[in-house]
Amino acid sequence: MAKRTMLMIIGLMVSMVGFSQIKISGKISDINGTPISFATIKFTKDSKSFGKISDSAGTYILTLPDTGLYVIAVSSFNYRDSISNYNVSQKEQIKDFQLRYDNASELGGVVVSTKKKKPLIEKKIDRLIFNVAESPLSIGGTAWDVLQHTPLISAKNSGELSLIGKSASVVYINNRKSFLSGEDLMNYLSAMPSDNIVSIEVITAPPASYDAGNGSSVINIVLRKVLDNGLNGSVTLTDMQATYNRQRATAQLNYKYNRYTQSLTAGGTLGKTFSKFYNTINYFDIGQKETLDEKFINNGKPISIATNMNYELTPLSLIGGVFEYTHNNSHSFDYALDNIMGSSKNQYWNNNLGKEKTNLYSGNLNYKYSGKSRQRILQINLDYFQYINSNEATFLSYFDEDNLDIFNGNNSYTRQKAYNYSAKVDYSQLIFGNINFDAGIKYGYTKTNNPYLFYNYTTDGWSYNDNISNHFIYKEGINAAYFDLQKKITSHLDVKAGARIENTDIKTIQLSTDENHHQNYTKILPSAYISYEINNNNNLSFSIKNDFIRPSFSAMNPFRDYSSNKIIEMGNAFLRPGNSLDYELSYIFKRNYIFMAQYSNQTNLSGQLQTIIAPDTLLYKQANYGMFRSFGLVSIVNQSIIKAKWNINLTNSIQWKTLNTNADNIEAKETFPIYNVALNQTFTNLFKTGINGSLYGSYTSKFANANSVSLKPFGEVDFGFVKDFTNIGWKISMYVDDIFKTNIYKGQTIGNSTFNSILSSYYDDRRIRISVVKNFGNKRVRTKKNDDAGNASEKNRL
Repeated sequence: MAKRTMLMIIGLMVSMVGFSQIKISGKISDINGTPISFATIKFTKDSKSFGKISDSAGTYILTLPDTGLYVIAVSSFNYRDSISNYNVSQKEQIKDFQLRYDNASELGGVVVSTKKKKPLIEKKIDRLIFNVAESPLSIGGTAWDVLQHTPLISAKNSGELSLIGKSASVVYINNRKSFLSGEDLMNYLSAMPSDNIVSIEVITAPPASYDAGNGSSVINIVLRKVLDNGLNGSVTLTDMQATYNRQRATAQLNYKYNRYTQSLTAGGTLGKTFSKFYNTINYFDIGQKETLDEKFINNGKPISIATNMNYELTPLSLIGGVFEYTHNNSHSFDYALDNIMGSSKNQYWNNNLGKEKTNLYSGNLNYKYSGKSRQRILQINLDYFQYINSNEATFLSYFDEDNLDIFNGNNSYTRQKAYNYSAKVDYSQLIFGNINFDAGIKYGYTKTNNPYLFYNYTTDGWSYNDNISNHFIYKEGINAAYFDLQKKITSHLDVKAGARIENTDIKTIQLSTDENHHQNYTKILPSAYISYEINNNNNLSFSIKNDFIRPSFSAMNPFRDYSSNKIIEMGNAFLRPGNSLDYELSYIFKRNYIFMAQYSNQTNLSGQLQTIIAPDTLLYKQANYGMFRSFGLVSIVNQSIIKAKWNINLTNSIQWKTLNTNADNIEAKETFPIYNVALNQTFTNLFKTGINGSLYGSYTSKFANANSVSLKPFGEVDFGFVKDFTNIGWKISMYVDDIFKTNIYKGQTIGNSTFNSILSSYYDDRRIRISVVKNFGNKRVRTKKNDDAGNASEKNRL
C-alpha cells in the first residue's frame, strides 16, 4: 500500500511539473530560408538562462519554467547574433528566427548579401563536417574525388575506403546508406557529380539510430535540394587525360511546384583506365623466386540515374520515394610477364581477358509525420534492391611472347544475383519536457544466388571442371531495435546515450558439395556522448561506441577464383563478425582548431590474407585473422592567412597501431607509428581575376592491413582552378592530380616463414581534368534531409 501511494505521489509530481512547463519550438534559418544547423538559442529571464542547439533541419524545441518576458539570443558561426525581447504567453508556442550573414548589409530595405563561406572543417559532437564549397575540387569532379581529399578518409583507387584508425567504413548518401562496397562503390561514386555535394560528414561515432555492423564509422554525403518553385539544374562536361583519355557527362534537374519536389541526376563515362603492378614472390621452402610484371587496362561504360520525389500531404506529413539505377558494361585486358627463377621453364606470358556487366536497381518508399510543435516524429521506410553482376574471365599462359604456344589456361563464369527487402519504423518524441527520445525497429532479408562455372584448357578445347565449379546460396535475416536519449542538462552541458540490439540469422548452401552452414548471433551495442561548452571559444566532447563489423557477401562466397594457374582468390562461408570498441575525446578552440584523441580496439577482424598452397601457388584467402589496437592524436587547423583571399586547412594524424595476426599458419605481431598529413590551401579571386584556386598535398608514412604492411611512404600533390561566370551561368575548371606521380604503394607480407610477397601498385592517379558547367533555372537550393533507408546495412556489403 505504501509503495502504491509513493508511486501515485511521484506520478502526481511529474504531471504537475509537466503541467507548469512551457514548450516553445521553431526554426532557425538564414535570410533565404535555408535551415541553420547547430545554432545556439538562449531564453533569459531573471538572470536564468535556458538554451538549446538547433538540429540538422534548423529546428529547436525548448522547455521554459513559466510565461513572461524573455531576452532571446540566437547565434551561429558566420552569422550575426540576434538579440530580442519576446513575451511568452502560451503553454505551447512556435517562434522562428532568421539570421543574417555577418558581412551582409542593408541599403534602403534591400538586403545585399555577400554570403560568407562556411569553414572548410566543422566538428560536432559525433562527426566532422567537410564543407566542399566552391573549390575547384567540387567543379567537374566526382564524389570519389572529393572523398580522396576529405580529412581522415583513406579512399584508394583499388576501392578500399576507410577512416584513419578504423578498419572499415560505410557510405551514406543523404542519410541513406549505399548498398555497394569495394570497386562497385568506387564506380558508383565516380559517376556522381561533385557539383551537387554540400558537405561530407565523417561520423566517427555513429549513434544507435544508425545500422550496426559498420565498424564504428560512417561517411555521409550531403547533397543539395531545390527550394523555390520552378526548375533548375546543370549540365557538366568533363575531359580527363591520364594514360588514356576519358570523357564524362552529367546532368542534374531539380523541380518544385508547391508541395511536390523532385530531383533527377544522370551521368555516364567513356574511356579506359590503366593500372600496373609489380610483384616479387619468394618461395623459401623450394628456393624459388617469381616476378610478375603486370599491366591492367579496363574499358568501362558506367551510367547511372537517380531520382528523389517528395509530396507534402499536409503541413505535418510527407510521402516520398527514391529510385536508383546503375549499369556498367566493361571489358578488361590484363597482361603480365611471369619470370620464375629456379624452375626448368622460367618465363611465361600471361593474358587475362575479362567481360563484366552490372545492373543495380534500388527503390524506397517513405512516409514522415511530424506532430504539432514538432515534438513527435514518425517515419516509415520500405526498401527493395536487386543487384545482378555477371563476369566472364579467360586466362591463357603462353611459352612465347607471340602467344602461339599455350602452356596453361582456364575460363570462368560467375553470376551474382542478390535482392533485399526491408521495413523500418523510427519514432521521436520530447519526453519529460526536455529529453529527446528516439526509438526504432527494423527487419531486413537478403538472398544471394551465385553459380560459378569453371573450365580448364586442354589441347581438345575447354573442359568443364566440376571439382572447382560451384553454386553458392546465401540467406540472411536481420531484426533490430534501438533507442537514444538526449538531454540538455544546462546551457553548456549536453549528454546523449543509447543502445542498439541486432539479431542476425545466416544460412549458406553450397549446392555442388551439399554443404550447409548456419550462424545466429545477437549483439547489444551501447553508445554514449557528452559535450561541454566551456565558453564561446572552447568546447570539450567525449564519446564511446560499441559496434561490430559484418563481412561482405562476396567475402563469404567460398568460390576459388583462378586469375592464373598460380594465383587464386577464395572466400570463406564461415567468417564471423568482428567487434569494435572506440573512444574519442575532442577539444575545439575558436571553431578553427580541432584536437582529437582516439582509441580503438577491434577483435576477430576478417579480411584477405596472402598465403600459399605448397609449393608455389599464391592464395588470397578471406579469414578471421586477428585484432588491432590503435591510439591516435589528430589536429585540424582551419585558418585564414589573408582574409577572404587565402585559407588553409592542415590535418595531422599520428597513430600507434598494434596489429596481431594469427590465422592459416600466419603469426605476426607488430606495433608501429603511422603518420598522415594533409594540407589543403584555397585561394579566392587570384590577382583580381575572379579565378579561385586550390593546392592540395598529402603524405602517409605507413599502411597496414591483415598480414601486409607498406615499405615506403606515399602521397600526392594536386592543384586546380575554377572560374565562375555568374552572369551567364557558366563555370570552367581545371584540376591536376598527383603532379609528381608519388601516389605509389609498395608493401610486403609479414608473418609467414615459407614465403613473402613484395607488391608495388599504381592506379594511374596522375591526370588532368577540365570541366565546363552550365547552370540554369532558379538558383536557391538547400540541403536535402533524407531518411536512412531500411536496407541500409545490407546494401553496402555487396
